[in-house]
Amino acid sequence: MGKENKNQHFVPEFYFRFFSKDGKSIRIYNSNQASKNYFYSENPTIDKTFSPIEGRFNAVLKKIIESNSFLGMTNLDYLEMLRFISFQHNRTEYSKKQAEDFVDKFYDNAIKPLMKSNKELMSKVSEKDIDNTKLIYPAGFLLGVIYALESNILLTDLAPILILNKTDKDFIFSDNPIIFYNLVYRDPSHPFEGIQSPGLLVFCPISPRHCIFLYDPEYYNVECNKENLLVLKDERDISNINKLQFHKSLLNIYYSDEKETPLIEELSKEFFSKYSKDKELSQIKEVKNWKGRNNSLLISSGAGILEKLDFKFLLCGKPKRRTSVRRNIKLCELLDKKLKLYGLDRKL
Repeated sequence: MGKENKNQHFVPEFYFRFFSKDGKSIRIYNSNQASKNYFYSENPTIDKTFSPIEGRFNAVLKKIIESNSFLGMTNLDYLEMLRFISFQHNRTEYSKKQAEDFVDKFYDNAIKPLMKSNKELMSKVSEKDIDNTKLIYPAGFLLGVIYALESNILLTDLAPILILNKTDKDFIFSDNPIIFYNLVYRDPSHPFEGIQSPGLLVFCPISPRHCIFLYDPEYYNVECNKENLLVLKDERDISNINKLQFHKSLLNIYYSDEKETPLIEELSKEFFSKYSKDKELSQIKEVKNWKGRNNSLLISSGAGILEKLDFKFLLCGKPKRRTSVRRNIKLCELLDKKLKLYGLDRKL
């Protein structure tokens, strides 16, 4: 029994089938699968719990692909679509390594200096001893995955568009396929790419021909039909959407057709001519003399997408002089109340 669900997927198998021509195989630009032994936990119950959830995701996304629209979706279907986006965004190996990187940087920048300033502690150990220690917090990633299952509510204030690809280029995806991006607030030291960030854009490819696109209507405008369908015929838009997958991939790029290989290689060459293969996953910014006091504030965030891409279908507004770090505080409060019903607290 202990060997069941040993190989645990962080990108679901049904998602791969959406991009497969024969329903069985897919092209990989690299060599690793989007699964690992005991990725979530050595307790097989956790991965088993995701199976019925993925079944609902599969049904909703399949309905969108087959109908080429959001028509026919119920309110519950729509919430499940958003749940897929929030859940998948947080369940990948990229997210796991990012969570571990957060812990490492917080420990190095905040905890170790406190330990070294403790005279009683330093009388017993050396600075080298402290430097050689490491903080392990395996629950951090898993808690983020659990929170993400209910975080779909934080996306309900974004406007949805279904992009239909009518070019000769396919949509591709990576081992971290859900892209959070921002073209309005571009501070590299604190990117606004969180699930409730103002100016957020979300790209979620679901087949070589389809991509779910969410945008903040306070800052962007998109011309589409009454069914929220946007037909793209410009290959430059498709290439730029695909570039985002390189920015957020950890190791692998996946695509459906061998004829796309030269284009993938071209995108890869262009990307790595500008950006390092050793990606910065998270960052901590120190704000000294916080509020005029003799102290420091450490602000942590994920590493943002540095490249500013142009999309012909998207009209961008300007950043506001003063804005909250959250688009909709009431939605955040509603999520907090919901999590507390489950005995969870996001502030922990």
